[in-house]
Amino acid sequence: MDTKSLPISSPSMYILPQITVQHDITVVMDDVRDGVVTSGSEDVWISCYLQGHESVHGKLRISKEPSGVSFHAMQGVEWQGSTTADFRVSCPSLGIDPTPVRLAKRVYNPTGGQKKITAFDISPDGSIFATGYDDGTILVTPASATSSEPRRIAKTHLSTVLSVLFFPSSIVLLSTSSDLSAAVHDANLASSSTLSTVRSLRAHSAGVTDCAIIDRGKNVVSFGRDACARLWHVGEGREIVGRRWRAPKGSPILCGHVDADWNSVLAEGNEARTSTQVLDGEVGTSGKVAFVGLQDGTIRGYELSTGVPRFYSSGALAKERRTPIDSINYSAHHGTLVAGTRDGVVFIWNLRSLALSNETREGEDEERDVPPTVTLRRNKGGIESIVFGAVSTGSLPSILFGSADGLLCRVGFTANDKPRLLEEYVGVESGDGIRSVRVSVVEGVEMVWCASDDGNVRRY
Repeated sequence: MDTKSLPISSPSMYILPQITVQHDITVVMDDVRDGVVTSGSEDVWISCYLQGHESVHGKLRISKEPSGVSFHAMQGVEWQGSTTADFRVSCPSLGIDPTPVRLAKRVYNPTGGQKKITAFDISPDGSIFATGYDDGTILVTPASATSSEPRRIAKTHLSTVLSVLFFPSSIVLLSTSSDLSAAVHDANLASSSTLSTVRSLRAHSAGVTDCAIIDRGKNVVSFGRDACARLWHVGEGREIVGRRWRAPKGSPILCGHVDADWNSVLAEGNEARTSTQVLDGEVGTSGKVAFVGLQDGTIRGYELSTGVPRFYSSGALAKERRTPIDSINYSAHHGTLVAGTRDGVVFIWNLRSLALSNETREGEDEERDVPPTVTLRRNKGGIESIVFGAVSTGSLPSILFGSADGLLCRVGFTANDKPRLLEEYVGVESGDGIRSVRVSVVEGVEMVWCASDDGNVRRY
């Protein structure tokens, strides 16, 4: 798809379109097919948007046929496909070429109601998922769950669960909360009907917003609104104080991610710098870089084992622009860093193009601002979660991001790093924010997951 892209404020800002479809389209289709709709047909809405252009609000007429149903698009939108399992939508007036629109293959409601999900993760083996809530409750649910299968329930935190993350084993879970703590839980569904907390990690003086697991999990990192990132020895439940990192100017850390040093992965013979001293309990931190998104709108990277600054970006189109960074992800394998702001901007850095050696940062001004390779936006809905897709496009991997206004999409890139809309994922009502997005690959099959304010987990 060759999407119209309008630069605003900066030549590198691209505006991508949105395609939204009536969230209960499958229900309408079933009602028409089964004869519940006595008129024999019913319309659902399809809307297309592109910032700076007049929106297009079309209709899709679903009609009963001897062999099932037929589809007829009207009022400025076009439809390709004979079922809702595989269809594309286009809008010629906005330059939107036929774009796949995905409906959830399965919808889970872990609480059986409308309880908002504040945190979500899927285990690495794809067998279970965890959901967190604003009352401090965490649920662990089998991905194959039926209404009769048990779920492990625990109220392990005193207030909102802000993040959950599975260890590589898929049977241990790390969580963080606004109650100033992080916690480690036994999430093995075979061992107990109730989630068991095995470690409580307390040192932060403000809410713990995010977390990361180092290698197999002997060490973990917590990120907090107290502007601190803290390294923990999980077995002993203690902070490794010598590895504490504090954000410059005391800006709260809203999100964080840890992976290998991009130079050591991408540059042959370029070994990551190691700490002169390995502290008691420190395991697997050498060669790791932590990236954080801050309340002041900046993005920073530092070496986990030394605290040496490795990356700084204002992420700004203008110096006065300071919008909080609410989501971040980083992949050394792809050499790519992505971050999302509270007003809907997505920044992408192709770190391969930086060509920074491990030595060049030491002694330099850490405030040297690295501009994004690509900046894009669809609207002003805050980017709540951002992940990498399993498929690469051009020189950058595809990315998926969910927003506070209930939108989820996949974006790819051309050979010259121009972004383009690849897929829309629909089913969440407008206004029900998507708080977490994950991608799992099980037996070579990519699955996209999201959790939202309507209390549902959706698998695409």
